[in-house]
Amino acid sequence: MHGIRMFETGFSDGVPGVTQCPIAKNDTYTYEFTATQYGTTWYHSHYSLQYTDGLLGPLTIYGPASVVDYDDALEPLMLADRIHQGAFGRWTWVTVENHNPPIPMDTILINDHGSAAGKFQNLRYRTKKVTKGKKYLLRLINASTDTAFIFSIDQHKMTVIGTDLVPITPYLKDTLYIGIGQRYHVIVEADAIDECRNYWIRTQPATGCHNFNFEPNERQGIFVYNEDNHDDPISTPYVPPYNGDCRDEEHKVLRPVVEWQVPPPTPDQLRKVQSPWMVLKQDNFTMPPEEGHDGTNDPKWSAWQIHDDPAWVNYKDLTINHLNGSHTWPANAALFEIRRNESNWAYMVIDGAHQPKESGTPLGEKTVPAAHPMHLHGHDFALLKQSYTKLDDKLFDGNHTADLQKFIETELEYNNPARRDVVLLPKGGYIVIAFKVDNPGAWLLHCHIA
Repeated sequence: MHGIRMFETGFSDGVPGVTQCPIAKNDTYTYEFTATQYGTTWYHSHYSLQYTDGLLGPLTIYGPASVVDYDDALEPLMLADRIHQGAFGRWTWVTVENHNPPIPMDTILINDHGSAAGKFQNLRYRTKKVTKGKKYLLRLINASTDTAFIFSIDQHKMTVIGTDLVPITPYLKDTLYIGIGQRYHVIVEADAIDECRNYWIRTQPATGCHNFNFEPNERQGIFVYNEDNHDDPISTPYVPPYNGDCRDEEHKVLRPVVEWQVPPPTPDQLRKVQSPWMVLKQDNFTMPPEEGHDGTNDPKWSAWQIHDDPAWVNYKDLTINHLNGSHTWPANAALFEIRRNESNWAYMVIDGAHQPKESGTPLGEKTVPAAHPMHLHGHDFALLKQSYTKLDDKLFDGNHTADLQKFIETELEYNNPARRDVVLLPKGGYIVIAFKVDNPGAWLLHCHIA
């Protein structure tokens, strides 16, 4: 259940090896939680490549919104990328059979509808009929594996009223950046001049945040006024800002209706959780030995490294079973231990720019510069800063406390900052987040590229 806080029900968070064992074949598991949030999210498998192959779906929890002045709601729109031969088949071909990575995606889907390479044009997604003069709620979900989208409806503007599971002060947009795992509520008024025509729904991959072998057709949906018109629309697209480069919506306009005032951290609080998130590609990583498998004949795996080791969980010994404070964690647990403090807040600086370099190792063979949609389970977080430029890492070397204090006082946003559960860690940049220490448990913080 993506983005659901799971207050006092961490065992239903759905992460194998962390909060539960994987569900065995022909077995069932019932997830129980209290719906304390409202808005649109989705559920998906956290096991292997299953969500890439479609083990997912939308979830709406009804409640207050910042705008209620609309006439109807369209069904949730799940925007996704797709591998035609299936994720497991493509992964085996690339990784086990030693073809060249990375693993490419093939096409774009809206609610499992789409065309590819000019074929199957009649399979594009079509909304139900809309009526001129009425306003419609759209619930947008980026359920892709490896693609950030720029969403738009030709010649129609959107009033954005919610992000992730947080109602926000409305603002107007013609194109909307939606990172992997993010959700938006928008209201669209059917105000077309010519209601005999239909209009393209566009899902443009953001430059630098997709992995298609060729440029896919972004026109995968049709906003339908005239159900009898099956011709391709001839509507005019909007031009996205920033040349369509990979980024988030400007966080300064994402103002929650229910306000938070975040207390500034002390230098010790910020330094305590700051860590270089070393995103490395380990060409010769082998699986840890276990019963019936010693790892000696493994192919060359790739693993993303956080701290000094790739994260590894034991499906037979769940993380959630060791929350009494006395457990000794191995290095590959990649664990942050956070305890309640006087302010009851935790603060993290996540640095995507300062990666270790090894002499003689070409860029891309081990260190992979990339943007990462970072998702925190069990909490909403306040986004105190999102920077597309490099962090001055000397602030955290222990010798520049005065400079760090100035950074805390002048660079971070505390007055009702943007609040969500997925944020883009920009390539070469950094983010600073804060969250309330009010939900004990074992909670995953991870990149949502699947």
